[in-house]
Amino acid sequence: MTLQVAAPNKLGQELVRRGLLTNEQLTKAVEAAESTPAPEIDTIFTDVYADMPALLQDQLDGLDRSVDRLREPDRERNPTWPKTRNQICADAVEAALAQRTGRADARERIERLDQTLTTRPYRGLRWENLFVAGLLEQESMYVRAAAAARRHSILWGYVAYYATILREGGRLAELAGDRERAIEAYSRYLDLRSDPEPSVQAEVDEVRRALARLTAER
Repeated sequence: MTLQVAAPNKLGQELVRRGLLTNEQLTKAVEAAESTPAPEIDTIFTDVYADMPALLQDQLDGLDRSVDRLREPDRERNPTWPKTRNQICADAVEAALAQRTGRADARERIERLDQTLTTRPYRGLRWENLFVAGLLEQESMYVRAAAAARRHSILWGYVAYYATILREGGRLAELAGDRERAIEAYSRYLDLRSDPEPSVQAEVDEVRRALARLTAER
């Protein structure tokens, strides 16, 4: 059964639309935020966006404190070692927060996060590359955004959010002017969604139109 949030915020709705968050996860995150006096992004950690109720609720007060708590277990960690998931999650939240609040170092933080994700084969990562792709897109860095969206890990033969990776990879490649990669991604997406459920039919139709437009321009 699909749960519905009474008054979902715009960011939460967008995450659900992109396939990065389910309605159930959004409900859980919203409930966690509503039942906690201060934003607590470090309490669940079973799925990324459930760890970010403050962002989902567009609540900025106290977020820095929560990021500090997320970093606390790794304070003494050797900085030359690969970053932990906690550290990467904190970096992602700080980069998003910097962008949303117009901080001067936002672009630098986003580029540093993107670089981190290209230097290590983080097998446990699922959402991070799509997340940074969205941040890069907001900075109009479409080539890097498309490259980030294409990055993914395979664990036990399974790629998390694969349909979203293909759809976003195609869309961002098109924005970057890379027609052939956009066509390839859209084609694979349509192969994957050859018999779509009603809930994604509109999305499939949109991708099909995009692919038709690109192939006609060849």
